[in-house]
Amino acid sequence: MPKLTVQLMLFILLTCFLIVTKPITALAANQVNFTIGSRQYTVNGQRFNMDVAPYIKNGRTFLPVRYVATALGIPESGIIWDNKERAVKLVTSELEATLFIGKKEMLLKKSQATQSGSFSVVTMDVSPEITNDRTMLPLRWIAEVFGVQVDWEASTSTVYLSTLPDESSDVSNPQLLAVVTGSVVNIRSGPDLTADIITTVKQGTTLTICGQEGDWYQIIYSGKKGYIAASLVSIQKPVQPSRGSSGSDNGTSTSAIKGKLIVIDPGHGGTDPGAIGVTGLKEKDFNLDVALRLSQLLNRLGAKVVMTRTEDVYIPLEERPAVANKLGADVFVSIHANASTNPQANGTTTYYHVNTTDSLPASLSKASAQLAECVQQALVQTLQLNDQGSKTDPGKGFVVLRESQVPAILIEAAFLSNKSDEALLKKDDFREKVAEGIMTGLIEYFSESRSSK
Repeated sequence: MPKLTVQLMLFILLTCFLIVTKPITALAANQVNFTIGSRQYTVNGQRFNMDVAPYIKNGRTFLPVRYVATALGIPESGIIWDNKERAVKLVTSELEATLFIGKKEMLLKKSQATQSGSFSVVTMDVSPEITNDRTMLPLRWIAEVFGVQVDWEASTSTVYLSTLPDESSDVSNPQLLAVVTGSVVNIRSGPDLTADIITTVKQGTTLTICGQEGDWYQIIYSGKKGYIAASLVSIQKPVQPSRGSSGSDNGTSTSAIKGKLIVIDPGHGGTDPGAIGVTGLKEKDFNLDVALRLSQLLNRLGAKVVMTRTEDVYIPLEERPAVANKLGADVFVSIHANASTNPQANGTTTYYHVNTTDSLPASLSKASAQLAECVQQALVQTLQLNDQGSKTDPGKGFVVLRESQVPAILIEAAFLSNKSDEALLKKDDFREKVAEGIMTGLIEYFSESRSSK
């Protein structure tokens, strides 16, 4: 897919779609099951037939749009197709999700929102497609956006969709994190010891809580939902007061980030691999993976996220900060991994640019320095790596920072040139921690900015 230009992104964010397709009958369902390759599906145990069977592509289950709507309980009036833009919109009383054929960006908007620009962008790992004249959508991504739990049974190739637990309780709060206290703990597909094990996590792993069922927390890990026993985790806020906090409520809740427009820049890409690790890891691949994880975390907190790239493509340096400048973003975050001729160099660094001309206000440099300090401290606390500090960019400055007209930072998560650091950079749980650390630093920055006004 060609890179998404600034003009196209702006067009997508402002476009509304008004053409209605042929109505279908949607069912208010609590449990819907689909089996790969079968045209039969069940709703609360009752069998129905489809005209097209679901299939798996690139590790994702694809279903025709009408059956996705059925599974989500979306009414017949809630499917809107725009033939010109090759886009389909799924609408409920609370949420609108717009998906574009061949594009990985899903545009979300609160249905009841009255303020201009109340949107967010979720970047999927696959894109909707047309197969045999049917619009096929990636089921899991859409189901989770609409708050429906998705489980998978490998032995029968069956997908199970069910309504998530009530998320109105105090623990069903994206401000809460679960830190694993057991040495090795199972994440299961349901709130029971007999439920399938999805994966295992080690002591110290941080998980986002999105619900509770009895003695189990429903959590999000690596973009997936699961359950973990409450007795095996400790609960904490994602941000701890720091740098001389008075102990009062300093606004460090995730509400500070809600509605903020954040541009995420995965460094390098395409023909530019960036640094190469001691065992061959390409910096561009690490950067993109962490950026996608961060995008998901921020979207869940209500931030508006735009990425300079969502796949392995080359984007000129000058075009990256231009995205943030033209959109009037609140911050610009460029994600990288470091390298040095000294193989012993290790740790985490966050760079910012100090303006030495009169072209930009001094307040911009101050805001960038504050942003860098917040993110650096959060990363060091989360990753427990050597603190290389928050620093001004060397020489004339990094282009992506120097050309930015909004508060901007460049993160060097760890050293690809260091054997131990590179081993961490390869791991999914470490990449998730990097994303969580950046998220925590951003929350702290926006909280401090709000309290200082």
